[in-house]
Parts: sequence; structure tokens; C-alpha cells
Amino acid sequence: MLKKYIRTFLLFLNCAAYIYGQTDYLIFNAINKVSVDSLKANLRILTGIDSFYNNGQYKKITSRHKECPGNVYAREYLIAKLSSYGLKVDIEEFEEDGENIIALQKGRAASNSYVIICAHYDSMPPTGYAPGADDNGSGTAAVIEAARLISNYDTKYSVVYALWDNEEQGLRGSNYYATNAALRGDSILAVINLDMIGWDGNNDFKADLHSDGKPLTSLLADEIISINKNYLINLNIELVYPGTTRSDHYSFWLQNYPAVLLIEDFYSPKETPNDFNPFYHSPLDQMWRINYDFYKKMTQLALAAISFRAEIFAEEGQIPLVNILYQNYPNPFNSSTVISYFLANDGNAKLKIFDLTGKEVASLVDRYHVKGLYQINFAAEGKLASGIYYYALITESGSEIRKLLFLK
Repeated sequence: MLKKYIRTFLLFLNCAAYIYGQTDYLIFNAINKVSVDSLKANLRILTGIDSFYNNGQYKKITSRHKECPGNVYAREYLIAKLSSYGLKVDIEEFEEDGENIIALQKGRAASNSYVIICAHYDSMPPTGYAPGADDNGSGTAAVIEAARLISNYDTKYSVVYALWDNEEQGLRGSNYYATNAALRGDSILAVINLDMIGWDGNNDFKADLHSDGKPLTSLLADEIISINKNYLINLNIELVYPGTTRSDHYSFWLQNYPAVLLIEDFYSPKETPNDFNPFYHSPLDQMWRINYDFYKKMTQLALAAISFRAEIFAEEGQIPLVNILYQNYPNPFNSSTVISYFLANDGNAKLKIFDLTGKEVASLVDRYHVKGLYQINFAAEGKLASGIYYYALITESGSEIRKLLFLK
């Protein structure tokens, strides 16, 4: 018994940082399944590149502006997509032409306690081709991706996947929902609004997180900043307070609900230039301009934050525990990089680097681990020549292998 405690203590003195105590394996498992291919497939339909089949017809969404037929087509597509995940989908009609899409995943706790992940699905400009890939196909597709993944889990609190209409005309859809939620006495624990999360023109991975500074919203924002670090998402987050009133989270601020806006580099102090999408509200807002590495991380952060607030769980045996080797970050790198891995069980594990011929060129870890998440910083300068290498996590249950690129 004494040897066991000594061995556990020594693990914390090792060069690999053990951080599992701050994380939840199920959330890691979910965000690791965020798929760029899935995001792209939905964007291709939302921006009119691909048609979709519904009610015996092929239809194409060339614009999602409220006055265009594509807005109706978009509703049909989104309803069908969310329904395919086993969610209860309702249409919330407002004014003469507005229709919010509200998909519900019931939680195990009180029926009127909700966490909301949302985006607006309408687009600009008002005439002609309006693909709206970044604004706001990116947020809409991310909400769909969250529904695809979180619907596989049970949750303590109910999750609402909300897609708002007529945002571009003054937040009309979200305002209608938030006002009625307050009248109903809904307990909304968190709202994460996704609006323009795909543009990163200078590749600095900078994201803005907008808050109203009230205690519950500030707590939510702090959670998201911690999640970004603890779950290895590694976005460069700037907390913006007071936040903008120009997107759907503002409708919830007006009703004193905790809500944040997650958006690309929309705002910076006057002395610091931002990286705002120059193709905003134009026919040039097309999906090939999306930075998909950045977009994936933004989706992962939103999904992790909602999963954390909804408290996802799984029945024993429902979600298999597996080892995970994460892509090193940054990659490519020219000095050092961080390699992270998750071990599903206690046991011996090795982390090694090989060249393209299969020759071992570095052994980073070779020891006993308790199950959990680990990080190690690998300084390659003076150890490797420039080029492509493989790194491998080797355990008794098998191996996981990924590529890295070292550039001097």
C-alpha cells in the first residue's frame, strides 16, 4: 500500500503535467468528435452549394434572407436535420413571417431549467445571392454539430438548440423567445450565442467573448475561459465588457438571463486593430473563406461549455472509454510544441517520436500512469532536423499515432 502512494506521488513530479482533476472525460470524448467534414456538409447546403431533398423535391438555399424563398427552405432543412437526432423540434412563429426553430433535449432535472446554444440562421444582403457562410452559417452549422454530438448523452438539465429568424432585422426572433421565456418563468442557466465564428484572416486564433458584467454572466464567461484551457482548445480569448448589443445574446440580457456571445475577432480596443470579416453582409461571404482550424476550435469550445452547464452523463457502459492522442499544438512548430493524451485506464504508457523510416528519434514518456489527461512540452530544437515525424502513444491496449511537422 505504501508503494502505491509513493508511486502516485511521484507521478506529479514527472515532466508530464497531469490535469484530469479539472476535466470530464465525457466532455473530452464529445469535443474530440467534432468533425470539420460534418460542419462543411451542413455549410454546403446552407450556402447553396449543394441541394437537399425534402418532401419529394430537391431544393437549393441561395439566400436565407427573410424575404427570400431560401429562408423557408432553410427552415425545412434545419427541422429535418435536428429531428434526425431524436430531438423534439417546434416552430415558434412570431410577427407575420418569422419562425424560430427550437429543438429540445429533455434533461433529468426540473422541466423548466434549460441551457441554450443558439445562432441566427437568416442572412444578408437582402437581394441576390446571400450565402452568409460566416454570418451566420458558421453559427448555425455549429449548433447542428452540437446537437449531433450532445444528443448521444443524457443531461441533468434540458438543452435547447435554438436557431433564430430575423436577427438581421433587429434580433426579432431571439427577443420574442427570451421575452416569453421570462413570462413563463423559465430557469435559463446559460445561453451561448454563436455568431460569426469562422473567420480568422490573420490566423491568430483570437476569439471574443462578450459579457454584460452581471454576476451570473461573469461566472459563465469565467467558466468558458477555464474550459478553453482545461480542455486543450487553446483559443486566444479576449473578454469584452461591456459587450456588444448587436446579436441575439442581448435579448437574454434584457431579461436578466446569463448569456454570452462567442464571436471571431469582432472587437478590439481602439489601439489594437481587429480582424473583422471584410466580406460581411455581401455575396462574397462564402464558405471557402472559412478558417476551418479556427472554426473547429470555436465549435468545440461552445460544445464543451454547454455540456459542462447541462452536466452530461452516460449510463455505465454506454460510452466506451478509449485512449486519445491529441494533435500537437502548435503544428507546424519551430521550437517547442505541446502534446496531450488521455488514458482511459491505469497502466504503463510510452510516448515516442519516430522519423519517416520508423526509427525512434526521441522517447518523451515511459512510465506508469493513473488514468486521466496529460500534457508534455516537447522542445525539438537541437534534437531533430526539420521535417515530418510521427509521434505515438503506446499502451497495453494498442497504439495511437499522429504526424507533426518541425520547421527550424
